[in-house]
Amino acid sequence: MRLNRLFSLAAALLLVAICLPGRAQAALDPAAPAQVSASIGLGFQPDPLRVPALVIGGGTVDANLLGIGAACSGFVSSAPDIRVTLETPLAFVRMIFIADTVTSDTTLVVRAPDGVFYCNNNAFGLLNPLVDVLEALPGDYAVWVGGFTLSEPVYGSLYLTSNENVRPGSTGIQAPVQTFVPTLDPTRAGMPPVLAGTTMNELSPPVHGQVSLQTGFLPDPVWSLAIGGGYIAVSGLDNQPPGASQCAGFVESQPDYRVTWSGPGTRLRFHFVPVASPGASVGNPALVVRAPDGTYACNRDFAPGGYTQPSVEVTPQGGAYNVWVASEDAPGVPILGVLYVTELVTTPETVISPIRTPLDAVIGPDPVATALQTVLFETTSIDPINIPLTPPQIGSPDQDLAALNPGLRAPDTTLICRGFVTLTPTLAINSTAAYPYLRVFFLSEIPDTDAVLVVRTADGRWLCGDDALDTPNPMIDIVGPAALGVVQVWVGTFTPDIPLAGRLVVTRGRADVNDPARVASISGLGAFTQGLIPPPTPMPTLPGNTIVLPTLPPLEVTPLAVQIGFPTATPFGFVEPSLDILDPNAETNFGEVTLDSAIEPHRVNAVAGGDQDAATLGGTDCVGFITSNPDYRVVWNGRATTLRFYFTGMADASLVVMDPLGRVSCNNDAFATVSPALDIPDAPAGAYNIWLGTPTVFGNVSGILHVTEDLNRSLTNP
Repeated sequence: MRLNRLFSLAAALLLVAICLPGRAQAALDPAAPAQVSASIGLGFQPDPLRVPALVIGGGTVDANLLGIGAACSGFVSSAPDIRVTLETPLAFVRMIFIADTVTSDTTLVVRAPDGVFYCNNNAFGLLNPLVDVLEALPGDYAVWVGGFTLSEPVYGSLYLTSNENVRPGSTGIQAPVQTFVPTLDPTRAGMPPVLAGTTMNELSPPVHGQVSLQTGFLPDPVWSLAIGGGYIAVSGLDNQPPGASQCAGFVESQPDYRVTWSGPGTRLRFHFVPVASPGASVGNPALVVRAPDGTYACNRDFAPGGYTQPSVEVTPQGGAYNVWVASEDAPGVPILGVLYVTELVTTPETVISPIRTPLDAVIGPDPVATALQTVLFETTSIDPINIPLTPPQIGSPDQDLAALNPGLRAPDTTLICRGFVTLTPTLAINSTAAYPYLRVFFLSEIPDTDAVLVVRTADGRWLCGDDALDTPNPMIDIVGPAALGVVQVWVGTFTPDIPLAGRLVVTRGRADVNDPARVASISGLGAFTQGLIPPPTPMPTLPGNTIVLPTLPPLEVTPLAVQIGFPTATPFGFVEPSLDILDPNAETNFGEVTLDSAIEPHRVNAVAGGDQDAATLGGTDCVGFITSNPDYRVVWNGRATTLRFYFTGMADASLVVMDPLGRVSCNNDAFATVSPALDIPDAPAGAYNIWLGTPTVFGNVSGILHVTEDLNRSLTNP
């Protein structure tokens, strides 16, 4: 019965040609070595299984002329692209090919162990081909991937499944996934004023820089360090439940990066590759891209089966693409990595940045030798820093890198390391924090001098650099993983016996050989000294030639002007709680603060929502879904005055506050808005635990929690 049902399903959904081998043997060679191989058996996992390699199909053999079936089409190669081995018989196996370009039309040709061919072009109304094999015999299945242009390669992934409900476009097969939705207008009737930082703002300056591109741009890929994450939930962008949405995680208001596109184009890809700090996981990132027409494209994972790095592809149109890197782990948790922008046929797993090519060793420089100078580079140091170098501080470069390292070549066979350096490092950069990114470049002050750089990172990687950005000045970017220790730098010349003098520049920002004075604008570096990495190891005794860099002045905080003229709120009543769902002693979701005064409002970013129903607390205003853990805790050491708590969010929210005496207050809507507020009169000293709720389970409403003594402050005058 099951056999007949599956056979009918396959016949109805796609045309599959089955015939015995004939002329195909002359053009196709099933026994030839395949690019990729995979083995599966009864109950294989994960299901669906993505064959773990990028498949490159296409060729010069026209499958339509082989006489193997009317459904066989596309240009394929003689040798199979994939060999799938069934270790056991399977009642049903489905093979799906997903091209990594969403508009690519591909085909499948499959030869079973008994010589039967199965072919397909489009399945389920999509361009993705699919082949079903019923009562599949054990043995080798030769698989060819075809395209419709002679000799033009096609790229993508092959998926294997024994579940007939898995198909192109299903939740099990989502590579690449694109979610385009209209821009949502956060302004709704009855909402309080939208405060800066509570919603994604594509008009804000991007945190990590911007670039203008057109088709054929070089270098390709363009990349930037990005530190993503924040407190603004993006799951509402496509109006889908969190489990089904590709828009996921939390971001800051400002975009992380902006690409301004001009002219025509056929493909633009955004990849994000996370980088872990020592002792920390890489985190779980997602991407959100806002196109010039106001639509969004989101991606959480490039593909199932462990491919968790996000990728978004768009057909470029003129205007600004704003990119946010989201953290799916938790609100406020930063996530570090490299954002790539490319026209190339790459994935997050295959994208290559030549700027980051690390080497295991470079012969010539001596990493044990004491550097001529040492700088102490701290998180508060002025950035960028300039270290003047004169001929005595550089020495006489006499180590021929090309002669000593003939094997250090790039894939295109060009030398990676060349020029002449001294045995002794020119500079040692010593820091009290592990930086996930550093840029080092040299600016020669002698005309027509061609300088080179060699860098050894704190974790023992080597990098070499020559001309950068169409100048004879070298530049090297050091991108994670972050490591404590000393970064050593050798400055040399392309030819020997040439005097060298100039400035060595070190930055955590985007200053470069053409813009050396650009102030560092990368935010979030403090996170890498606040729990994401092990505590700094004791610094060694620094030599007498150490330069201690000047520090940045502390930030000046301008107090908010006191605004008057709004009515005093009426205190809200207390309820006797059922404490079953509240855990006031648990760790908070968004931290805590000790306040001696709240004349100036204390504000904190937070996200409302949870899975515990506040209605069980009993009060009429106790509504919404909260977490058991408090979202925030305020330890009040001030006078016995009225404390006001209110939350300005992007949608309907509720508020629960437990005071130091264990009394619980609730509110849903206040000040003629759908946002909550609570006044606690004669507020006793001690801990106030605060919960923020939403009308639906895990509603994820982002906003700002306010605590103040100033009763002129309210939801309409935050």
